[in-house]
Amino acid sequence: MNVTDTILARRSVRSYLPEPVAKQLVLSLLESAVHAPSAMNTQPWLFAVVQDGARLKRWSDMAKQRLLQSAKDDAELGRYASLLRDESFNIFYDASTLIVIAGAQRSRFSQADCWLAAENVMLSARAAGLGSCCIGFALDLLNSSELKAELHMPSDAEVAAAVVVGYARDVPAPLVRAAPKVTAWLREVESTAPHGRTEDSYAREHPAGFLATRAAPPAGERAGHPSSHDDPGFGAFGQRRLVEGDRELTLATPLPEELVARLTAVKE
Repeated sequence: MNVTDTILARRSVRSYLPEPVAKQLVLSLLESAVHAPSAMNTQPWLFAVVQDGARLKRWSDMAKQRLLQSAKDDAELGRYASLLRDESFNIFYDASTLIVIAGAQRSRFSQADCWLAAENVMLSARAAGLGSCCIGFALDLLNSSELKAELHMPSDAEVAAAVVVGYARDVPAPLVRAAPKVTAWLREVESTAPHGRTEDSYAREHPAGFLATRAAPPAGERAGHPSSHDDPGFGAFGQRRLVEGDRELTLATPLPEELVARLTAVKE
């Protein structure tokens, strides 16, 4: 299974078998975690592993009480109130193993670094035949002084991610994913204006240069002639083209008069 296959096969598993995950396998997940990128290579992460079902059940009950208290003033959290009141609901889904990932101290990028490490854990778990799931409900409790003391973490550490791993009882069917919502795709190609200046500077000094918006090749262009639609980088006649969504903005120096007739689709 290659990396892309693993990414596409990963699922958030919420039902686990009681079978424990071997220590060596957990260590291999942590080894994958520390190979995640981090800002300025700070590698800020700390890890705690919990494989104690009774402790996890106690923590689940504690977390639910805290969350229910917060739900009184939090409409979004309030949507889960009935679930949190369910005594049978375990926020860790009865998984055999919890991996807690924290930044050794709060910094600008420590949370992002820890989530990158968490993703490595989940992908490596999938590659090893394990299920995994992020547990957001646990973060408030895990950042309490009481729980950080149990986990032997410094008081100024910040727990960023909690991931359960284990052998899946049920693997969910794949969800339909929406296509990427690309808000911009800006490409820029430099060409040279007169006297060696870039077209940007030339255009600022000579506003008579035109800014054209077009969605189809200029009328009159023949096959074999360069155009912004034939070449993904360069516009017609060495123009500079910016692509914004489905529009093409072509900024160029004034064209020779004999060529203007060919650009009938271009508006001043």
